[in-house]
Amino acid sequence: MRKITLILALAMAAISAQSQQTSFETSEGFTPGELVDGINRWQETSDTSNYFFVSSENTSEGENSLKMTYDSSQPLIFADWNFAEALPVQDDLAITIHLYPLKNIAIHARIGEQHYKGPVDLDAFERCLTGTRHKLYYNEDITSVAAYKAIKERFPTLDHFMIGRGLIADPFLPSMIKNNTTEYPENRWAIFSEFHDTIYKQYDEYLSGPTPIKMKMLGFWEYFSQSTSNPQKTYKAIKKASNPVKYRQAVAQIINNEMKIAKG
Repeated sequence: MRKITLILALAMAAISAQSQQTSFETSEGFTPGELVDGINRWQETSDTSNYFFVSSENTSEGENSLKMTYDSSQPLIFADWNFAEALPVQDDLAITIHLYPLKNIAIHARIGEQHYKGPVDLDAFERCLTGTRHKLYYNEDITSVAAYKAIKERFPTLDHFMIGRGLIADPFLPSMIKNNTTEYPENRWAIFSEFHDTIYKQYDEYLSGPTPIKMKMLGFWEYFSQSTSNPQKTYKAIKKASNPVKYRQAVAQIINNEMKIAKG
């Protein structure tokens, strides 16, 4: 059976000199010595991992198969690979994860062209659970305690999760999941205000000029706004703020309004 190894994401605490025993078939267009990036829809998306290439050696899986190796002299902490579109599912195609030495593998159960939208392929993730001996992390759409519980209920053996956009939208989410509660602290918006001001201050110290800071904070508010009583109105108010003074005024008004709503 022809095998294509799908690397969804791999994180390494340290890189040894050992090659990645990942199978590629010469009949599929892979050439010894070439970088894997760009071949047969493989897309290497991490700026720190541009060193994977096809070795001239064969793996033990067949005389036409090739190894994927890396340059051990280059620093590699995180490598993120994805497919721009779904692989065809055929009787003679097996998608496997067979990589080492790894600390963990984070599974993003979507394809590149979805751009974080559309349904998560939980059936595909379930197949990944039985396809590797490595520690797996689930990462997609954990935006609430209920969403976390739904994933945990479907995959009871899963004990590692990654939260990205859901954490930005609601910084309280990890502690709520940990404490099995949907209750926010009474001073939720005061805590959030301090959190926001810390981020803003650090960007203000690091970046030059109000425009770069505004663009950075606008990116945060795309998600912050989702936890407010009126996400669309909140984001619009931030977007309309044309200078730092108006931005701070808009933030203060948003937080004060949310405090009033919280008090009932």
